[in-house]
Amino acid sequence: MTKPHKRHFRHSRGVTLVELLVAIVVAAVVMAAIFQVLVSNQRIYTAQGERILGQQTVRAGVEILATELRDTSPVLGDLLVIEEDELQIRVPRTLGIVCSIPNRGPPLQVNVALEGPMFVADRQVTIFADGDPDTASDDQWYVADLSQVSAGACPQDPDDAWPHQLLQLSAIQAPGGTSGNVNNVRVGAPVRQLEVVRFQLMQGPGDRPYIGRAAGNGSAIPMVGPVAPGGLIFEYLDANGE
Repeated sequence: MTKPHKRHFRHSRGVTLVELLVAIVVAAVVMAAIFQVLVSNQRIYTAQGERILGQQTVRAGVEILATELRDTSPVLGDLLVIEEDELQIRVPRTLGIVCSIPNRGPPLQVNVALEGPMFVADRQVTIFADGDPDTASDDQWYVADLSQVSAGACPQDPDDAWPHQLLQLSAIQAPGGTSGNVNNVRVGAPVRQLEVVRFQLMQGPGDRPYIGRAAGNGSAIPMVGPVAPGGLIFEYLDANGE
């Protein structure tokens, strides 16, 4: 009977404690480097996201300001406050189209088809006056007090496709403060009611400077920011850009 061979493991040895410690240290260094890269990438991603959000906020604020200024008329006195860090203007909020003129007054009464919110009494409106329909040189906007509002109707719109209101206008003035000629108000003329809007530099979250916007007599709401000190400066130029 043959005897089993004895296996010799003299040439096979395990991992020493020193080698294990070296492997752990190397792995820790590699993991730390990977973690550092991940943290750096996260910071870059966060910074880029904040930068994009800031750019979008600024773009939206500029678009709002440009939209509000588009229909502002210095001739009609829509510029109320003009300062370096504040701008207060009147902007149209309600629009109606004259569909009939029951009475030229005084007071002037017009039925309007509404395109938007209802008109509110005891506020000013602007109404378009077209003197000679064949020329644009005498076209202008009149400013009037809206003394009374009631339900209206237009004969050419029996199905009431649009909501209507009957507006009673008084103290009608042309640019320059002269009395407006009510005979120049024609069917099809737009009527607008105005609202006061204010843009200003204000303290926002964290007591940091923001560009704020306020409608009517309401408090300003942060719109764009935070901005750097002196980050809002309104410059007012004339027709020659000076």
